[in-house]
Amino acid sequence: MNNFIKSKTNKDDVTYEVYETDKNNSTMSRAQEIEDDQDVLGEVNEKYDIDFYKIKWPHLGTANFYLNPIGDHDVDLRVYDESGKLLDSSSKMTEYDLVTLDVEADTYYYIRVRHPGPNIKPGENVEYHLRCKNYWESDLGIISITADKSEPFKIGEEVKFSIKVKNYLSTQSPKFAVRTYGADDGILKHYKNPLDGYETTYTKSYVIMNSPGKHTLTFKIEQDWVDQKPYNNTKSKTFTWIDDSQQPIDHVWYSQLNPGPKDIEGKVKTWDDSNLHKVFFTNCKNNKGNLIHKNQPLALYNSNRNERGIINKEGCVMCSIAMLLKNLNKKTITKHKDIRTGLTNYLDADPFTVTMSNINWINIPYANDKGNHIVTQLVSDPIYLYSNDNIEKHFGVKFKSQELINKTNKQKAEILMEVLDKHPEGVTASFNGPHTIIITKYENKNNSNYDTYFTVCDPGTTQSRKGNNVNFTSSFTYIDYKDTLSDLLSIQYIE
Repeated sequence: MNNFIKSKTNKDDVTYEVYETDKNNSTMSRAQEIEDDQDVLGEVNEKYDIDFYKIKWPHLGTANFYLNPIGDHDVDLRVYDESGKLLDSSSKMTEYDLVTLDVEADTYYYIRVRHPGPNIKPGENVEYHLRCKNYWESDLGIISITADKSEPFKIGEEVKFSIKVKNYLSTQSPKFAVRTYGADDGILKHYKNPLDGYETTYTKSYVIMNSPGKHTLTFKIEQDWVDQKPYNNTKSKTFTWIDDSQQPIDHVWYSQLNPGPKDIEGKVKTWDDSNLHKVFFTNCKNNKGNLIHKNQPLALYNSNRNERGIINKEGCVMCSIAMLLKNLNKKTITKHKDIRTGLTNYLDADPFTVTMSNINWINIPYANDKGNHIVTQLVSDPIYLYSNDNIEKHFGVKFKSQELINKTNKQKAEILMEVLDKHPEGVTASFNGPHTIIITKYENKNNSNYDTYFTVCDPGTTQSRKGNNVNFTSSFTYIDYKDTLSDLLSIQYIE
């Protein structure tokens, strides 16, 4: 920082508040304690003589450590942390030395002053001027903005913002008011009584927004704000409003395991898998051209994972896409024969209809003498999503994907919240597991434990308490796969 005060080289031009009191302060353990912005006069009396000082502040900030030799001599400056680690140093010949550091609250910093030698005469003392000052603008001006309600706010509802303000000068008590800007489609009301005082005070602003979505409000200190250091006089913050009059979406849960007729908690099956244990693909190849799923039915639950059907074993992607489509009440845009019922109709989105759409609704032949439906036509892996094209075509939708691999957890959470505001039906989320689920809702808890923000539907379990609209930290993905938001690779949603 450049706003430190340069001292005159003549010591008589400075009024010193502190003098070096311990001539044996040559180690950190004997360091003399000083305070913020004190002018300290010290001396080194022989070459390589060392003086130590220590200082701490009640608040974090950016501190200048300033050292100026008095006369035509030289002294060197070093700053250490409490463990003795060198943080920074300065060694300018016959000029002041300056070190600038970001400092923590209630933490000692040790300053070492040393004459570098050898240009000092026997018995000669070299005086110096030392000062350490913390510039803590981040704790001044507008230092916080809080609302009396949790996000997302409801349109048409009055939200009261409390703006915490702290002045800079203890010798003045200016009046001030905070005005709010940015409600492009709403009403702003300001608390009209300016407040006095340089200590922490509050003023209020009332906002009513008429349109849903993200809105950025700007809070600005105005009216007789007399301080000469205009730090943090303006702050902007983005908030979310929703239209609460809209019917909330009942997010469906599809389990890829789906044992029937009831799951282990006595719940009815999450989707109809009737007759799918009789459907086999004998000419199904993966992307490497290898035959797969030869003796596996399309759907069959078994406690032995190796004997499960294709959807049950690896169908998390198809189940997750089916949940998104069902949340929007999507049906196939053309009629298809449903092997489960024998009827031909427009079909609701579920793991079966999405899987069949993924392979472009190939014909399933009549049952053979054993009652099985053997599909001999060459098909790609039914439960592997090579592209969205076929599903988009059969359900009349368009998907959009977003990679999140290189994002921080905070960035991932912010992206998810923004997308969910626009897509309350949810988003598919692919994790390292590998496993895919859908994220349906969020609650901004204003902390860094972003895993707890989100509600999910997880297809990887038969247990409602791990899959059916549960907090992410209670889900099968989090508990069994040990995946967290750090392991989130990508999301997909319906445009």
